[in-house]
Amino acid sequence: MDCYLTHTSEETHEILRTGFEDSPMFTGRI
Repeated sequence: MDCYLTHTSEETHEILRTGFEDSPMFTGRI
C-alpha cells in the first residue's frame, strides 16, 4: 500500500487559489 505525504507553502496555496475560478471542477463544468 502506497502512502504519500506532501507539504506545500503558503505561496503554493496562493497560486492554486488564483486558478480555482478557471478550474472546470470549481465552475461546474465537471
